[in-house]
Amino acid sequence: MIFLLEAFKPRYWWFELFEAFRRVIHTVLPIFFERGSVSQLMSGVLATAAFMAIYASTKPFARPENDVLATLAQGVLFLILTYSLAAEAADSPFSDGGGKNFGILCVVLNVVILASAIYAAYLTISEVWSDGRNVVIELRAKGRRAWAEHKFSSSSDVDTA
Repeated sequence: MIFLLEAFKPRYWWFELFEAFRRVIHTVLPIFFERGSVSQLMSGVLATAAFMAIYASTKPFARPENDVLATLAQGVLFLILTYSLAAEAADSPFSDGGGKNFGILCVVLNVVILASAIYAAYLTISEVWSDGRNVVIELRAKGRRAWAEHKFSSSSDVDTA
């Protein structure tokens, strides 16, 4: 079970439960409103804004890049839901091709999140690689010291005999 806690700072050990709660809210909350209605979209916008604020203010992850990535993902979801809310509330401003521009913006924002995730993975892998290399170097040094001590103690045994 420790793997559930490793991603978070010790102070935020409970954040995996919060993550589950966030997913449940995003799944269950829309059920209570008419499908595609303004109130359904508004509930999603408000919930996403609240979760985005919590991520941004707590910064619960052990790695700072994961804090940025989580906040960015919530921001993109917020923008998409806000656009959907505006499109549902008033169709006329979006019927002149503005929807195409927003679609392009959504693709760009999702590419930014993907690039951020790849960069975070690169940082993690390079840190693990560096740590692994340092462990190997340390083990080699310990092995050399142990061999030297063994060799020294073996030569001392021969002298005393």
